[in-house]
Amino acid sequence: MCIRDRALIILFVGYFLIRICLSILRRASRRVITDITISRYLFNSVRILLWSILILTIIGLFGIPTLSFATILGALTLAVGLGVQGSLTNFSSGLMLLLLRPFKTGDNIEVSGIRGNVIEIGMFATEISTKENSRAYIPNSSIFSSVIINRSKTEYLKLEMMITVSENTYINRLQQMWQRVLVSNEYVLENPRPEVSFTEANRAGITISIKPSVNVMLADTAKSLILKNIREELSKDGIVVVMQ
Repeated sequence: MCIRDRALIILFVGYFLIRICLSILRRASRRVITDITISRYLFNSVRILLWSILILTIIGLFGIPTLSFATILGALTLAVGLGVQGSLTNFSSGLMLLLLRPFKTGDNIEVSGIRGNVIEIGMFATEISTKENSRAYIPNSSIFSSVIINRSKTEYLKLEMMITVSENTYINRLQQMWQRVLVSNEYVLENPRPEVSFTEANRAGITISIKPSVNVMLADTAKSLILKNIREELSKDGIVVVMQ
């Protein structure tokens, strides 16, 4: 049997052995590792390792010593080091994200100007599903070096909305209106209580700061509904909105 035929047989057998090993690893990791983020990262790392071993084994059949090949590979790696520097940085940043755990799969985060739910922390990039139902792939190095806002770490989020009304508006009427809007809104939490304060009064009008607490996963919907209710109530009471 020639070397080529043996290489094809090893490739064929190795392919199925890798599939079996990965299948066993996937089932075992689901039982042992409850965190899907670590499970996926481990699975991808083992898959690359197994394929590397198979390729080195096939190369050895053609008379190329694996040690020599490793030396050649090392020289090539050094030669293209600058080209792959970004990828290595992304890989190491991915490891740090797994160790420090600023977020995990399923968390709602905002990073590098992108906000959405984490789909997967990959070896080189993190996949995020945005509210527009699109997919954003952010390099891990960009995430690790940026400010990460994780909204899933807390149960509620405190919104802040600023509204300026005409200066001739009676404060008592505004207080009654805020009470109606915030108490009747199903998204506003009773505890902690909503905060309403008058921040400024000048020629432009009276500026009010409204800070209701809402469920973190419903923040966008809650904010839209609260603003809609405020506009409706202001219109009913004949209160003129100068800025919003």
